[in-house]
Amino acid sequence: MVKAKKKKKKKRKKVEEKPSRNMFAKGGLSLLALGGLLGIFCQTLYFLITVETQTENIEEISYRLFLTLFEELGMLFMFFALVFACFFFLKEKEFFQKYAGSALVTGGVLLIPAVLFSLYDSVSVLKDQTITARAFVITNLPGVMTHVSKVYLFAGALLLGIYLLNRRNARKWAAAFFLGGCAVGSIALAVSMYSTYDSYIFLLEMYGEPTKDTLISQFLFPDLLRLVSWFLIMIGGLFLSAFYIRDRTTFRKWAGRTWVFGGIAAAFYGFLRLGMESRAVRNEITSVRQSIMELTPYSTSLKDQILTIETLREFYVKKMMPLYLENAWWIAVFAGIAVLGIFWWVRER
Repeated sequence: MVKAKKKKKKKRKKVEEKPSRNMFAKGGLSLLALGGLLGIFCQTLYFLITVETQTENIEEISYRLFLTLFEELGMLFMFFALVFACFFFLKEKEFFQKYAGSALVTGGVLLIPAVLFSLYDSVSVLKDQTITARAFVITNLPGVMTHVSKVYLFAGALLLGIYLLNRRNARKWAAAFFLGGCAVGSIALAVSMYSTYDSYIFLLEMYGEPTKDTLISQFLFPDLLRLVSWFLIMIGGLFLSAFYIRDRTTFRKWAGRTWVFGGIAAAFYGFLRLGMESRAVRNEITSVRQSIMELTPYSTSLKDQILTIETLREFYVKKMMPLYLENAWWIAVFAGIAVLGIFWWVRER
């Protein structure tokens, strides 16, 4: 009788240690799920806006339009995968796992060709340029390496989706691709940090010492904060991938540490960017109202796309909502990563 009770206690302890029952894991997954839902709304808006703006000039449609649509649609499926994966770990129901796997596979299939074509474009442009090695490293190398990193990461996401569809031998391959993507991405981000500082020095020399505070607050600090946060998250992803390949607790703990600091920095950057963009939007609303009163269309941009605004409501839907939704999912996702980092850090086994 005593032995039976001991066994029962042991079993209960094991259930309590499941990630979905852990306070930090549950909190982090809930924030990630919220960020994923906000990302779905945001990405759907971006996709519809892209279709509307690009198909207005039907004669000028090129393969770049299809690449953009593939990227937007692929990212939409990635957000769906994030939501389904979080619900799978929270609710422990198998059909969420299958939906997450299917969404990851679909997103990977759409994103990998788009990124490969973008990589080809960025490399082919270099053939016609005559630049020094230093200029190449500062201006072109980060972009090329970022595309290479994305190829590895999306290939890892594709293999992770196959793993979630009960193909168990794909797990280590997925971890290996994530490891490669995080390694290349972290190098690209380190070079981008140097490039950002170099641009700051150039602008300071051009505009003089009186503009130093403005350049630091409006340019250097936000850009470096974004790059440092992504760098820490990439390093965390590298450690976590190594943990799934080698199964060493040290890798998992270091992944947790870097994700905590990277997630906090990224969430803070999200709040900072939200404040800056809110100020810009408020200033822009005045110009929109002025254009409406003069019965002239107002031109603005969103993600390198030119938008023609004719009503204030159109401005809210096409410009304001996507910007606020993007900042909202950014803050939720990276806050979730920080909380999950605490879980990986403090977890004993």
